[in-house]
Amino acid sequence: MRKKSLTHRTIKPCTGFTLVEIMVTLAVLVIAAAVAAPAFTMMAPNMALKAAARDLYSKLQEAKMLAIKENRRITVRFNGTYYYIDLNYDGVYTPSLTDTFTDTNGDGVYTAGEPFSDLDLNGVYSGEIATSFTDYNYGVNLGTGNAAQNWNGNACNQMSVITFNSRGTSGTGTVFLQNKNNDISFAVTVRTAGSIKTRKYDGTAPFNQAHWD
Repeated sequence: MRKKSLTHRTIKPCTGFTLVEIMVTLAVLVIAAAVAAPAFTMMAPNMALKAAARDLYSKLQEAKMLAIKENRRITVRFNGTYYYIDLNYDGVYTPSLTDTFTDTNGDGVYTAGEPFSDLDLNGVYSGEIATSFTDYNYGVNLGTGNAAQNWNGNACNQMSVITFNSRGTSGTGTVFLQNKNNDISFAVTVRTAGSIKTRKYDGTAPFNQAHWD
């Protein structure tokens, strides 16, 4: 008579985190967040200012390329808390005649992302699109911070109009941006040949730190 062999099954212990381990991990995360929050709060205004300077740089490049493409003058105008590409060169901000928009932030101009009625059904807001400094928060606006002079030792003259011609060249002009701290500033300069340069004033030196061209 054959004997049946007994097979022993090995029961593996369950793996996972204990309640104590989870609570300790959460406590560490809470402490880390509490330590990092003040640092982020201090960095946020400068990050917003840098973003505004980058967007302005991109908008000027867009205007330059548009002037070359359409073989005509293209002007960027600065009007208080916003700026825009003056597509019809009439000196005023002109919303599209075929589109209407909902002014969700109450700044009086169309801002990217605001709902609009596409009356010509092309899927694109075809009016002049303004960029509002107020959308960056943290008091971002036109201003020179604590800078008394520019990189040449001259006064920081704020431009209200920058125009590119059909060759992509332009007169020399600079737009200065600051935030609520009023210490650092970014200067976005268009030079005669049409090149665009951005400098940063950090409160301890002249505008001598070039960030991008």
